Amino acid sequence: MAPLIFLFLIKQIYAFLHIDFFWQVKYFMIKKLSDLKVGQSATILNCKFDVHLRRRMLEFGFLGGQVIKVLAISPLKNSFLLTINGYSLALRKDILQNIEVQING
Repeated sequence: MAPLIFLFLIKQIYAFLHIDFFWQVKYFMIKKLSDLKVGQSATILNCKFDVHLRRRMLEFGFLGGQVIKVLAISPLKNSFLLTINGYSLALRKDILQNIEVQING
């Protein structure tokens, strides 16, 4: 029983810390892309979409490791103007809530 609890605790700790292969610990906070403010940039970590929307987002360039920047937010805060791979793209907030990012800088 004790080894199972130990493995569970290690898994929970690893969820909050990122440990690279040099065993250096880097703290970072995972946020949704819809939580960013104007001018902030972030690196995409994970995208959670259904099959059809996932394919379209991959065509737009929403891959893990890509840097994305918020250029503008609509007055009603329901759509965002983003830049990724050198081009601008406007997306709704409900789509952006499925994208996990790590804020840069």
